[in-house]
Formats: sequence, structure tokens, C-alpha cells
Amino acid sequence: MPCLPDRPRRTRIALTALSALTALAAASALPAHAAGAPDPLDPGAKVPPLRHQSAFAGYRPLPETAVGSWKDANEAVARAGGWRAYAREGRPAPGGAGTGHSHAAPGASPPAAPGASPGGSGAGVRP
Repeated sequence: MPCLPDRPRRTRIALTALSALTALAAASALPAHAAGAPDPLDPGAKVPPLRHQSAFAGYRPLPETAVGSWKDANEAVARAGGWRAYAREGRPAPGGAGTGHSHAAPGASPPAAPGASPGGSGAGVRP
């Protein structure tokens, strides 16, 4: 490789390494017919038959699960605090250590959910 004095040192090193890798790849590549494969230019060459295996050959469907009542599911969500409670699960508590729990004094009531009515279920459902 000729010396490249006008290039920065890192560029010269990268070009030298790239040249070495290219030469190594070219030297290690064997022609396909040298490895026992048929000559691709010979139209009468014997080739092994093609095999096809479907991607779905080992597919096993999930078992059917019983679906509960949608009314029961909605009531369970309302008891848990509504969609806002689920939305808060992944976020850290404001001003907290990011664990989502608070260190309130014993006997203190938990903070109200944002948007929840004072006497409501906390689901944030408006009449």
C-alpha cells in the first residue's frame, strides 16, 4: 500500500486494515467447483433435488381459552382504578424514587387518583 501522508493516521490505519481483510477474503474464497459442487456453467451437470420444508410444519396452535363476561372485566378494571391506574403502572411516581410506591406515614390515606371523583370508584367515568 502506498504511503498516504496527506491522510490522518486513523484513516491510513483503517485503509490498511480494509486492504488486508479484502486480500484475505479473496485468498480464502475457493471456486464453487473446487468444493465438490457442480459447475454452474455446465448445463448437463447433475444437481441434487430441491427440498422444501414449510415454515408451518411444526406449528402448534395455542389452546382455546374461555372468555369471561365483558361486564365482569369492566367492573374489575373500575375496582382497580380505571384505565388511569393501568396507565400509571409503567411510570415512576412524581418526586419518588421511580418505584411507583409511596412512603406514606402509617395510617395516612393513599393519594387520590388523578381525575377520580371524591366519592366515586376512581374509574374516571363521567355520568
